[in-house]
Amino acid sequence: MTLTKTPVAEILSRGQQKLLVVALLLAEVKLWADQGLQPLLLIDDLAAELDIHHLAYVMQSIANIEAQVFLTAIDSKPLAVINQDADWYALSSGCLEPMRHF
Repeated sequence: MTLTKTPVAEILSRGQQKLLVVALLLAEVKLWADQGLQPLLLIDDLAAELDIHHLAYVMQSIANIEAQVFLTAIDSKPLAVINQDADWYALSSGCLEPMRHF
C-alpha cells in the first residue's frame, strides 16, 4: 500500500500501520456481515503498538461489528479497557481456564 507513491511502511509508525490494517480488516468484516455472512475474526496481540486511547477506539469498533472475535494478548492488563460482555480465558501451561475479569 502506498501514499503519494511512498510505501506506508516508510511514512507511518508501527502503531499507525496497525490501525490502518485493523481499519481495512473491520471494513472487510462489515462487508461480509452486510451480505449475511457470519465472519470469525482472529486478532493476535492487538494491544501491541497501540496506546490506550487508540486501543479503546479499536475495541469499541470491534464491539460494533457483527462477528465472533477471538483476541490474544501477552498481557491482559491493556485489554481492561474492554467493557463489553465477553468470555475471557487464560492459557497457562497448556491449560485453558476461564478468567473472572481483570
